[in-house]
Amino acid sequence: MHAFARGLDAAMRDARLSQRWAAWRLPDRADWLAEDLRAIGCAPLPAASMPALRGDAQGAAALYVIEGAALGARVLLADARRLGHGRDAGTCFLHRHAEGEHGQRWPRFVRALDADFSDSDPAALCAAANAAFAFADRCFSTAAATTATATTTA
Repeated sequence: MHAFARGLDAAMRDARLSQRWAAWRLPDRADWLAEDLRAIGCAPLPAASMPALRGDAQGAAALYVIEGAALGARVLLADARRLGHGRDAGTCFLHRHAEGEHGQRWPRFVRALDADFSDSDPAALCAAANAAFAFADRCFSTAAATTATATTTA
């Protein structure tokens, strides 16, 4: 997730977005995940590069992936709490992503999508979101392969 967040944050930072969509940038996610990695004694993977985002529609489609992930983070956070993991035990990202202002972004985000892109080409928006999901999948697959290699060589 750290590699994905770093790549998404960098792509959003480099994207030419209107002020409205630039305001959705949230560069803290990778920092939260880095904090979690330090807490559990893991080094981050090398940064991954997300394809360039061209304009508001692609930026919004990419944000759809991480903003929607906050919904899943609520479930994961509840599981982490049941296992006794507090905010300082490698769950900083889950706490911040799922709770408070950050955890309440999804309804506002969906309203912004509806307001700005209801007349847009749905196939183009889906293609941009699918590209962000593919990037996430590539990051997660790399992490899984790295973990498997580290486990078998240890």
